[in-house]
Amino acid sequence: MTKIPALHTSTATRRFFLALRALMMSAAVLCAWRPAHGVTTFGDIDITPEPTASVESYHGYVEYGFSVRNHSRRGAHTVRIVMPNPYGGLLGQISRSVRVGPGSTLAVSLLQPPLPFTPSGSIVFIDGQRQRDKIFLRTAGHADRYYMYSSGRTSILVSRSVSGDLNAILNGTSSTSPSRRPVSSRFARSELPVTNWSSNWLGYSRYDGIVVTSEDMGNMPPEVRTAILRYTECGGSLLVLGAWSVPETWRPWKGTQTDLETYYVGFGECLVSPESDPDRLSESQWQYISGTWSRTLRPWSRIRDVSEAHGAFAVVKNLKVPVRGMFIMMLLFAVIIGPVNLIVLSRKGKRIWMLWTVPAISFLTCAAVSAYSLLAEGLGAHARTEGLTILDEGSHRATTIGLTAFYSPLTPGEGLHFGYETELTPEVRSEYGDWDRQTADRGLDWTYDQHLAKAWVTARVPAHFMLRKSDVRRERVAVRAGAGGSLGVVNGLGADIRWLWLADENGTIYSAGNITAGAEAALSRAAGVGRAGGTVDTLRNAFTSGWITKIASFATHPERFLRPGCYIAVLDETPFIEKGLKKVKVRQSRSIVYGILKRDMDEG
Repeated sequence: MTKIPALHTSTATRRFFLALRALMMSAAVLCAWRPAHGVTTFGDIDITPEPTASVESYHGYVEYGFSVRNHSRRGAHTVRIVMPNPYGGLLGQISRSVRVGPGSTLAVSLLQPPLPFTPSGSIVFIDGQRQRDKIFLRTAGHADRYYMYSSGRTSILVSRSVSGDLNAILNGTSSTSPSRRPVSSRFARSELPVTNWSSNWLGYSRYDGIVVTSEDMGNMPPEVRTAILRYTECGGSLLVLGAWSVPETWRPWKGTQTDLETYYVGFGECLVSPESDPDRLSESQWQYISGTWSRTLRPWSRIRDVSEAHGAFAVVKNLKVPVRGMFIMMLLFAVIIGPVNLIVLSRKGKRIWMLWTVPAISFLTCAAVSAYSLLAEGLGAHARTEGLTILDEGSHRATTIGLTAFYSPLTPGEGLHFGYETELTPEVRSEYGDWDRQTADRGLDWTYDQHLAKAWVTARVPAHFMLRKSDVRRERVAVRAGAGGSLGVVNGLGADIRWLWLADENGTIYSAGNITAGAEAALSRAAGVGRAGGTVDTLRNAFTSGWITKIASFATHPERFLRPGCYIAVLDETPFIEKGLKKVKVRQSRSIVYGILKRDMDEG
């Protein structure tokens, strides 16, 4: 496979200029920025920006919130908010359109993916008419160092009801904790009460940890609490100070660490402290807590470039340019346009015709070379997706991590489409310069879905994304007991199962293969597979130890991951991940479902 060309400058030189430009962008923003003075009025429309925590972070999304109120009683208005990036980078703009009815108020969110983005202000369109005034925002300090390695410092969201200064407590500068060792973390204390926190888990995905009190968990609206639970299950770390009763479906995944209640839920970790005062926690407890934050950051400690990503997860087998064929065509072109053309026209006595034969032959050759280049690999796009989904049948929640990649000989005009609950991390670290040339075309629109517009997938350059998502799903595998203690299953996952392993309550593993969607199959004792050896932290460890390469292990060694009452199903489709690109000629798909069978709610 031919390696995709990167920048021609050295790595050190490239990083120097990128860092210099980041500094210039920050200075420009400081010069242009002024705080938003509450509500901004545009005729019948009032728009109020919500405060956004400014803390350096490396992964996930940052959420910019707006409250849009239509104080007219006569009719609805279409409001479009556009956040452009005039300073260059990897993202051109973020936008969203909403329809606001008369006398109503809507909460509007625009989320920034982990790409350098420095908006100077938001442009507002009312019913298609651009307004003169802008809404100025405080930048969030997100993904400014995306093109470099992570510094290893974690970003933590702290509820404003948490007492004390966590930075002072953890770094030993508090008067009550002088012996504690320094911890490399950045803390963002929320300016909003938890009742006004986001109801979308993506709004928390940039944080490596969230610290709240048990009172906060009780005061949260149900939709906010659900978003926090989804964040945790997607690999986050939640610390609750004070006694708190966790959800019933989390209880079977309880561990014990340093006198803290520890629950390994989904890919994440929840810690419940008996102490509501953070200054009363011991040094060993804080060391363990800070360790969970570092483990959450670990999957993004280094973002691969396009060449590395394609080498590890190839979307097409061969990216070689058809050099031999093009060389032959160029050789024929040189012969025809020179000696052949001159000899033929000389014999006809029409040398003057060279004024039009030379351009004509050149045009035909260019057309032939372009056609050959396209036909050599076809006109259709290619896509490849692999994912690992934890399907908790008790809570009806599906938590997915995975990889998706696209390749097209021509730049697709439709762009990519994903849901509101999907986090995408482009793997473009050292290709910063190549991407930067098309910043203006690379936009993200949240009107109908997460629409990644043009230039996210460009001609003949593979585009790779790490992804996480959490949504409510009703798929399940129904287990039925037969005569003589036999077991059977009904495939309700919505796709054919290539192979399935299921561990009963005693840890004995049964298996079956080739179960079509909706069909029932009998299970037999799995040959060559030991007893279920998974532990409560198995899924968490798979996430933090490089889940990009761990997905295949679930199918090759299911006994290492299975726990009693769980199953692993291998599918040749990805029903829990969006297709992204609609018009695809070749699509490679595989997903592994780690199912947690529904338990009685009085268990544990």
